[in-house]
Parts: sequence; C-alpha cells; structure tokens
Amino acid sequence: MLRRLQARHVTGTTGALASDEALAYVLLHLTVGVTMLIHGTNRIGHGPEQFAAVRVRDFAPTIIPEFLVHLFALTLPFLEAALGVLLIPGLLTRLSLVVVRF
Repeated sequence: MLRRLQARHVTGTTGALASDEALAYVLLHLTVGVTMLIHGTNRIGHGPEQFAAVRVRDFAPTIIPEFLVHLFALTLPFLEAALGVLLIPGLLTRLSLVVVRF
C-alpha cells in the first residue's frame, strides 16, 4: 500500500518527503477507519433501535421530522462500520472520506 501511495505523488519531490506523506496517508486511513469501525460496531452491538430511539429523543426539539431522524439513525451504524472496513485497507478512499466528512 505504501508503494502505491508513493507512486501517486508528483515527480520532483524528494524521496523522504514522499515517503513521509505516504506514511501520513496510511496512518490517516488507519486512524479514521478504525474509529469508524469501532463506532459502527459498538452501536450495532448495543442495538440500532436503541441508538435510533436516543437520537429521536435528542432531535425532538428540532424541525427535522422524526421519521427522518429515525431512518438516518438506523442506517448510521451500518454505514460507519462499512466505511471503516473500506478505509482500513485503503479501498475506495476518496469516496469513503467524502461520505465520512458529512
């Protein structure tokens, strides 16, 4: 994975800089991926319905419709776990990080 990341860098950079940047990307993938995976699996383990019920209660004072909050909260744990699984090995990185950003 490190060599693949190094190959993407613009020519003209020093080898040490490219290597450091590649290592930073790998560490970023691992850190965000493991964090997302742990959050998702923890919420799945405690029951997505329980997580959704808490989110619905938390968002009750807002103008967001309850059914949207409930639907989003039911899908969020599975989405977090799936994105974590994709980010750890560096698969679909750009797509995964764009989705994680929101």
